[in-house]
Amino acid sequence: MQQKFELIAKEEMFPGPYDPRLRIFDFDELIMRLLRVGPNLPVFIDVDRFMIEDVPSGFGDLDRISFPLDYSREFIQFQIDLPCIVYVAFNPQFFLAPEGFVWSQDKISVVEKLYE
Repeated sequence: MQQKFELIAKEEMFPGPYDPRLRIFDFDELIMRLLRVGPNLPVFIDVDRFMIEDVPSGFGDLDRISFPLDYSREFIQFQIDLPCIVYVAFNPQFFLAPEGFVWSQDKISVVEKLYE
């Protein structure tokens, strides 16, 4: 099965007033956690040595679903209650984007803390 992804302008998605309180639900809480996007926050739910360093403007108030460091399933599943754009952050060394995936060119910097 082939999926198509389409880039939709923000003004087309929300033509009028909307409630910005998007709710994310029906995800596996044993391996996924709902966290905020922001600097100095851990990237993974099971290790704290990888931290978010820089976040593109506009991303700082967003929620994210975080996983364990060794997460390796072929898909993720969750539900949302409002139309929205879902951004996927990944390490390009280990991820091949599906056909039709729209690249935003936004980058979140991650640093590894080295403990003495």
